[in-house]
Amino acid sequence: MYILGLHLNDILDGKNDTFITGYDAHIQVFSRFGHTVYEGDDGWDGTYKGQPADPGVYYYIATFPNGEQKKGTVQVVKNSK
Repeated sequence: MYILGLHLNDILDGKNDTFITGYDAHIQVFSRFGHTVYEGDDGWDGTYKGQPADPGVYYYIATFPNGEQKKGTVQVVKNSK
């Protein structure tokens, strides 16, 4: 199974709005400073404390029911529209 880093954008148009959705996985997303910005099972929508996350690269760990972990990065970009 491959999970690629995605670009989340700040316009909720149904395209690239949620990261790692539709997988049976527990997801943790961290800022470059190591702060947890998301932890849950439903995919990350690119927000932090109810507000759009700052543009930048975030680190994630996805843990699957069999114990397998996938790690990587996801980039949040600010859309110019």
